[in-house]
Amino acid sequence: MAAVHPEILYLGPFDPSRSAVADYSRTFRDTVGQFKGLTITPVLSQAVPERLEEGEEVVRVVQRMTAASLKQCGSVASQVLHVELGRTTLREFWAGYHAARLRPDCPMCVVFHDPPDFPPPLQPPDSVKSRNFLVSWITGLTRGLSLDAQERMASALLSQASVLLALSRRGCELLAQRFPAWRHKIACLPPLPLGWIPDKIEPNVRKATDALQLALFGFLRPGKGVEQALQGLVLLNRRFPLAGRLRLRIRGRMTPGVLASGYREHITQQIEAASLTRVADFNPGALTEERVNDLLTATDILLLPYQRGACEGASMSLLRAEAWCVAPIASDTGSLRELIEHERDGLLFPVGDTAAFAECLLRLMKDGDLRQRISTARRERALHERSGAQICSLLLPLYREMLRARDEKRRARFPRQMSVPGIAEGEQEVLETGEKDNV
Repeated sequence: MAAVHPEILYLGPFDPSRSAVADYSRTFRDTVGQFKGLTITPVLSQAVPERLEEGEEVVRVVQRMTAASLKQCGSVASQVLHVELGRTTLREFWAGYHAARLRPDCPMCVVFHDPPDFPPPLQPPDSVKSRNFLVSWITGLTRGLSLDAQERMASALLSQASVLLALSRRGCELLAQRFPAWRHKIACLPPLPLGWIPDKIEPNVRKATDALQLALFGFLRPGKGVEQALQGLVLLNRRFPLAGRLRLRIRGRMTPGVLASGYREHITQQIEAASLTRVADFNPGALTEERVNDLLTATDILLLPYQRGACEGASMSLLRAEAWCVAPIASDTGSLRELIEHERDGLLFPVGDTAAFAECLLRLMKDGDLRQRISTARRERALHERSGAQICSLLLPLYREMLRARDEKRRARFPRQMSVPGIAEGEQEVLETGEKDNV
């Protein structure tokens, strides 16, 4: 039988100012689009608004545009729906739900970037803040009905999906706890390295007089550990002056909600109160591809001091930095303990242990050989264990299996490398890959 060439109808974000998932979505589209045996067709164009805070009218726009886009794609038996979902991808959730209804015979996989948060939360309209009791009551009632409808839609989407994917085993475990009825559908898709990857790059070799360059970047928010990084620098600064020895650059966007909370002012005050203005360079704002690449070119150490529960899917900052020969220091939590092997390609410290974080940083400051070994191992792991070819070699048999399972009216199986022990034992058969039509 001739091998099936799946066409992936892709529903993912593309606006990097809205979420880090958009960076992953772009990399995923580019990677799959270059792989022989797969075709990827974006369903959501830039004509479909990404932000849904404007109300019900926008939801209807998404519905109409999704229907029009699917019609333009045509309908063939080899198509598979693929939806990327995170905390801020409400548009993709609505579009995925409507696409599943319009194409009930099309197998669908859903990728969860922030498990187990699902469905994405609705943004409260401004009228909720009104002092008028009647307006507030009506708005609250309407919002309650909307949330109830969204929960029903989420159940329908989970029911129709053939496969539920997370980018870490930890994420899979959280999904299984949140949705025990769908345990047999849950599997782990290893994450791709993000962004442009330099062909040849070596770890930075610093002179004794050079300041070590640190970076903490991405979407800046509580839980990402900015405060803990600053506290670690304070501890080290008490032992010996850091000015001239290292420089921490804190870069990235803040969502409107985070800005409104005063988080930017809070971090600025912390830096000033700790007398770290000559050590920590805090300059939040939009990060273009060029600016991120410039940042990583000069970075020696990446800081990932996440708080517990803040990184259950995958760290987009790590996925973007790892191929640039950057040594990570990270909290031993969530997916980070899966993506980083302590002492081999990064250093891990207990969550919330500022003293342990400072000691990890001090080790890499003093031991240039260790820093360079970790940096090189980090790049090698990213480019070989989770290369685009490796990930697509899992996706191709998975998509083909989803199509076969639909035709044979049975559950889809997973490639062995994607199965997570303990989650669906006895409920899910393993798909053995390696056949000629699966490579």
